[in-house]
Amino acid sequence: MLTEEAHRTSLAIQARLEENAPNYTRWIVNQVRPHIGRRLLDVGCSTGNVTRHFVDRELVIGVDPNPHALAQARASWAGRPNVQLHELSVPSPDLARFEGLSIDSVTCINVIEHVEDDATALRQMAQVLQPGGRLCLLAPAHPWLYGSMDAADHHYRRYAKDGILALVDQAGLRVRVLRAMNGIGALGWFVNGRVARRDLIPSTQAGLYDKIIPVVERVEGWIEPPVGQSLLVVGEK
Repeated sequence: MLTEEAHRTSLAIQARLEENAPNYTRWIVNQVRPHIGRRLLDVGCSTGNVTRHFVDRELVIGVDPNPHALAQARASWAGRPNVQLHELSVPSPDLARFEGLSIDSVTCINVIEHVEDDATALRQMAQVLQPGGRLCLLAPAHPWLYGSMDAADHHYRRYAKDGILALVDQAGLRVRVLRAMNGIGALGWFVNGRVARRDLIPSTQAGLYDKIIPVVERVEGWIEPPVGQSLLVVGEK
């Protein structure tokens, strides 16, 4: 169960992303969009920074344990009957309620690192998917990069490629995409979280980096960075 402090920290990070990093969010959306079908479950939707890009789908279900974040999301989509929002942590047997809804896509963007029992959570997400459906997972890379910003945001871990590959395989999914993402961001995370030991990336720094994201995105579309801030994984049921 997340504390009120954890909920406040999560909201602060979401607000900073929304204000200072729209290009970064768009980059993430561009990476997962080719794998998103018509009926989506977004695990850890928070205020909807990523979810909002898919509300034109036939059905969008967002789940999140933070009631304050969900209140903001509900206010944004009050007039959309195709959008459902539920206060729910993972893992939870309550995820099974979505199994009969022909879910063809699950997104879990920068969430699984907050989950203590990540293996069970991923298995439950996979169970919700219909055959041929895809799970899109974005998770922080490299255990050696874990620092003060991870701790402040209540991360249990960061992932190596072989570790997250094993988790997705154990969930019964075939890995279609596995690649590092945001190489320059890894350097910034190291400086801020391991050297300066900050809790959050300064707004000015985040805003300046966001301006060069279109260039970074283009370069990484050609060449996968050897070290990345995140790992992008797409698994198919």
